[in-house]
Amino acid sequence: MVWGQTYAGSRSNTAGPWPGSDYLFPEIILPDSVIHEHLAENFTSTTWPDSQTFADGTVNGPSSSTLNGEPSVRSDGVDDSVFIGTLGDFGSTADTDFAIEFVLQTSDNASLITVINSGPMAIQVRTDTGFNGQSGQLTVALRGDSAPGDFMNVDSPSTITDGTPHHVIWNKTGNTASDMELFIDGQSTSPIVGTDAFVPSSVRDFDTNVTYFSQNNNGATTGFIDAEVPFVRWYNDSLSLSQKQGLFNQQRYV
Repeated sequence: MVWGQTYAGSRSNTAGPWPGSDYLFPEIILPDSVIHEHLAENFTSTTWPDSQTFADGTVNGPSSSTLNGEPSVRSDGVDDSVFIGTLGDFGSTADTDFAIEFVLQTSDNASLITVINSGPMAIQVRTDTGFNGQSGQLTVALRGDSAPGDFMNVDSPSTITDGTPHHVIWNKTGNTASDMELFIDGQSTSPIVGTDAFVPSSVRDFDTNVTYFSQNNNGATTGFIDAEVPFVRWYNDSLSLSQKQGLFNQQRYV
């Protein structure tokens, strides 16, 4: 797997010597394994389009914003959510390797708040006390397909709810919690493996009810987070060290 796709475009300049003028922003080279991509540049009040395939998001409250002078999407932590719906075949092959990349800025670590979720809680990215009581640290979890509470989960080793942007890659390379890497701000971390991190025989499909800024819990939308997220990308393979470093070096937020 090698570097492959590119992305470039233009948008209105709001700073610098020519405010209001259009300018080209840098070309971003993505791994060929990128399958879903939601960019703040494409966000509208009703839709967050998937620039790669079909997984457009329905917007319920979040608004356009800027983060370090770049486009972002803002959620108020009250009732804002983006409903992505289905990830199709990718979400139904969760036992294989994959990666999720995003930038997050938040100070929110209230109970049950969620950045990314798939119902019924098959996949979770949270900043609350999570599974291990680590308040304000990023928790990522995958649910087993055999029994309730059968989760693989890890926490980041440091707090992420400090109100500054963080670039995150959740890299899954196997079917145990120790195979889930958190690559944060250009560095590979040593995540804290959950004390209740079971080793499921298979991972529950996350091909339905995918949401950003909230969780879908048995049909009810809860766990709203006060946060900014400028993009989310899903990859249908794990990422190499050079790919992770390349993605960090190209982003414009951290």
